[in-house]
Amino acid sequence: MENTATTPRSPDRYAELIEQARKVLNNCSAEDFRSLLDARDWDYLRKAFLTMSASEGSVWIAEHQKQELVMSVNTGPDASHLELKVRHSLNDGVMAKVFKEDSIYTDRGMVSDKYLVHKVDDELKQYTHHISACPLDVLGCRLGVLCAVQLVGAHANAPKEWGFPKNLPEIWYLVQTGFSSIVEDRIIRNLLNNAGNLPR
Repeated sequence: MENTATTPRSPDRYAELIEQARKVLNNCSAEDFRSLLDARDWDYLRKAFLTMSASEGSVWIAEHQKQELVMSVNTGPDASHLELKVRHSLNDGVMAKVFKEDSIYTDRGMVSDKYLVHKVDDELKQYTHHISACPLDVLGCRLGVLCAVQLVGAHANAPKEWGFPKNLPEIWYLVQTGFSSIVEDRIIRNLLNNAGNLPR
């Protein structure tokens, strides 16, 4: 019979995977984050932002060494000109506010929102009519911010109706938790594939 008093316990494989995943997340750049996603994930985000009556949406990833939020993913027609190119300081603007305060932000329809940074609007000759943003957390790690906008501009996708739905906080909760689960799954699968074995 095996002596359980002297037999070392086997390590908790799941706990190890989660810890490894958190290390990956804490060192994840905007470019690294993009590499985790596939076409299905982009489709999920497009549909999610449409549910909010948004013209388009973006995923901003924090790069702490540079103290910046970088637009990693965009669902609009100008995505190729924006992704990995547009950066905002972690010290001002809507995304910085949401990232630091860990709370959803939605404008009140004002002509000029004091937290809004107009860098992208100026470059694309458009106007952000409404904006809402939500923190993006995965496995307890603050990765960045999800942001939905309603835009006015020649090439912007006009929303079905102006102003976000009244149940926007509930929509954000579903979108954030769903997308976080997708990212978590991608990271853990990558770790398992790289390890070359599955947990027993």
